[in-house]
Amino acid sequence: MTTAAPAVWHIWAGPAPRSYGDIFLRHGVALLGSGDAGPWKPEREDADFEGVFVRRFATEPRIGDAMLLRTGLSRIRAVGLVASEYLHVEAFDDVNGYDLQHTRRVRWSELPAEYDFAEPVFGAHPPRFSGVQDERVRDYVRRFLNSPPTHWQDGALPSLSDEEPPLQDVPERLRGVVGEAQDLHRIVWDREAFGAHPSEDEMVAHLVIPLLRALGWPPERIAVKWRHVDIALFHALPRRPDHCRLVVEVKRLGGVSKAHWSRRRGMHAIWARRAMSSSRTGSAIECTALRKTSRRLPTRTSPGSSARQAGCSRDWRGRRRMSVGSRRKVAPLPKEVREGRNL
Repeated sequence: MTTAAPAVWHIWAGPAPRSYGDIFLRHGVALLGSGDAGPWKPEREDADFEGVFVRRFATEPRIGDAMLLRTGLSRIRAVGLVASEYLHVEAFDDVNGYDLQHTRRVRWSELPAEYDFAEPVFGAHPPRFSGVQDERVRDYVRRFLNSPPTHWQDGALPSLSDEEPPLQDVPERLRGVVGEAQDLHRIVWDREAFGAHPSEDEMVAHLVIPLLRALGWPPERIAVKWRHVDIALFHALPRRPDHCRLVVEVKRLGGVSKAHWSRRRGMHAIWARRAMSSSRTGSAIECTALRKTSRRLPTRTSPGSSARQAGCSRDWRGRRRMSVGSRRKVAPLPKEVREGRNL
């Protein structure tokens, strides 16, 4: 009696600057978004999840099917076996800025180096998740699964931490600041009685800093507007990127959309990952600060420049760009800023 070969699926590890492949491998999962809409259920519409991918991810793979961790049009980073039915895990609600709560447990075997099939075997525009039909890929998977070592195929899965239950009561040391926040919340939405909403700086001064102090953070480890980050917290001094443990993005009430917040979360995730991986101030950030300060810096117009040259400005990397309708020359960012030094 012969056993049918397992189906083969591929799932994307995310864009290179914000890849979440390490999360897949570390926790033994395959994750898919968007997950903020809640768990998939048969009665829910595909439109609730921005397309068909979540439904297919939840219903089509079977335990024992092969899963490939795809990093490009032709490259894979790991081969795995599906090890669970569909789950919705809130712990993955913010993975490098993405809501990826739709989950399958997977036993992964990471390759020593990414394998390149040399052709776009997953398609010219591969989706985030799909089945694999290319026979070259399926043959590679069959040979991989039948080659030693094979102990990973039935090994123990990493445990997933349970979500902490919601607090029933506010801790004593936080009651003062929580009460002040509730008092402020009750009045600020009334434009006629209060006026304009508090600014970001007011939110930092009246709410965020008192909360951090109540949680035990000493003032010397709380930096405000540090390298263009609203708030940065440090586990040790001096204040440098490899000592940074948390960055806080503050927004005024009603002043941010979900799309904008997702972009900001992802940007700070990139910044934090780079900061943690470097002990050099200059090389730690490429940088979030530059992304936030890619503004035009006017100088006098060069008399000898052509109309095309006069209409050029520089982006945050110092590359030339055209400013349509402008004849004013824009100074490039200083070299040390473009190279991420002395920020």
